Amino acid sequence: MRRIIILILLFATFLYPKKTFADTYLDYSGFENELKRLVSPQDPELIRLAEEFLEEIKYGEEIIEIDEKDWTLRMETLREALSFVDLKALKNGEGKVFLESLRKARETLGPIEEVAKQYTIYLVSYSHIDMAWLWPRSETIQVMKNTSEIVLNFMDEYPDFTFSQSSAQAYRWMEEYYPQVFERIKEKVGEGRWEIVGGQWVEPDCNLPSGESFIRQTLLGKRYFKDKFGVDVKIGWVPDSFGYNWNLPQILKGCGMEGFLTQKINWNDTTKFPYNIFYWQAPDGTKLLTYFPVGSYGEKIMPNEILNQLKRIKKNHNLKELLVIFGLGDHGGGITRDMLERAYKLRKTQIYPQIIFTSAEKFFERLKDSAKAGEIPVVNDELYLQYHRGTFTTQAKTKWNNRKGEVLLENVEKFSIIARKFGFVYPQEEINELFRLLGFNQFHDILPGSSIFSVYKDSAKDFERIFSSGENILNSALKVISSNIDTEGEGKAVIIYNPLSWERSDLVEIEVEDEEGQTPRRDDPTGRLYRYVQI
Repeated sequence: MRRIIILILLFATFLYPKKTFADTYLDYSGFENELKRLVSPQDPELIRLAEEFLEEIKYGEEIIEIDEKDWTLRMETLREALSFVDLKALKNGEGKVFLESLRKARETLGPIEEVAKQYTIYLVSYSHIDMAWLWPRSETIQVMKNTSEIVLNFMDEYPDFTFSQSSAQAYRWMEEYYPQVFERIKEKVGEGRWEIVGGQWVEPDCNLPSGESFIRQTLLGKRYFKDKFGVDVKIGWVPDSFGYNWNLPQILKGCGMEGFLTQKINWNDTTKFPYNIFYWQAPDGTKLLTYFPVGSYGEKIMPNEILNQLKRIKKNHNLKELLVIFGLGDHGGGITRDMLERAYKLRKTQIYPQIIFTSAEKFFERLKDSAKAGEIPVVNDELYLQYHRGTFTTQAKTKWNNRKGEVLLENVEKFSIIARKFGFVYPQEEINELFRLLGFNQFHDILPGSSIFSVYKDSAKDFERIFSSGENILNSALKVISSNIDTEGEGKAVIIYNPLSWERSDLVEIEVEDEEGQTPRRDDPTGRLYRYVQI
């Protein structure tokens, strides 16, 4: 008997196979064709309402694919709602009849609306500004000014619109050259509508600088933002660097950062990075919550693209929240009215996820809650970008200058501190200014070698200043230290300094002359011409 039942079931399955997604997809081509045929004297406003309703039906189709639960039933609901719209009444000029049919159709969509509003799209507006790239820094100053004014004017017009911007150097330019713009920015920061992100002097290259340079970028940046705006920046923000050093989680966390955002690894041309949310772990074990937007750092608020991104974040991490970074980037530009109008329209759309303007810091607060609720993967490695490998060798002179500058300024600081014990006036602001200049030239399109030639002419001048001023300070500090070392005794004294924190055994070559200007012979069989003094 059991075998007979099984055979009957198999036969029934063969005759009546289970419907696939393709079998039950909506067919709204007839609706679209009818709309296209509608011409004057029909009311254009009513036609617009019909078009928007069809658009929402399409959004609904995407949303129930994202949610997946009760797919067939929800698709039937969309189909039913579509069938209620009386296009014949619209064609015949019966506006009231059409509007009533549209009202009934929207009531039918209630269950789909509930599904859509379970999802949230967080919008962070941001205008990426390269300090120098296909243009010199002199042009970037004007770019920052224009971008800031565009954003500030939109803030006056759209009361809950918010904006995020990085790079202390860009704000300093406004303070110096356009103080009125700077004061307006300061006002919006105070209102909580202009968010400062990154907390670094510029958005640096994240492969080549030394550990001290990474720390100094953040120290100088956070100090500037704290002094000028009273803000302690918590979110690391370098979306466009060409890869990321493995030690950064330790450095950023040690500098008070609670999250890190980037997206460049999405550009990988061989190995696709698998995560959008993860803990990035440094070699010492420090973990930093990290977010990769599904899209770029310059989205345009395109509704269907946003739904596709939401689908990916739901599939990969089972999250119902998506961060979208929108705005015009690289050469600045802020945002456009079209972007804002689309965002505000989507906020009023019945069948679409919730739309919320937010800050990066607030989003990371929500992300922390999500991280507590579920398992977040851990990446214990560098974030290596495969796409821009050539930036490790291009413009080698700039890279050489950078490393020489890093070594010099560290030595300047070390010996200036020692010399201070002997009365040397520590030139703190001058040293900080040299570190700012070095930090600027570590920008992610300058140090990697991806900018135009004029950028490197400017960079070379900066390094000349770093070397000249740095060596002057260093020599002054060493003279003060030397003058306090007892060098009395037979022969001429030679003082050798070791700037490292451990003892060294290195070959030191020194050319000395006697009183008659001749190079002396080494009569001492031991070859020792001086005595060693350690301080």
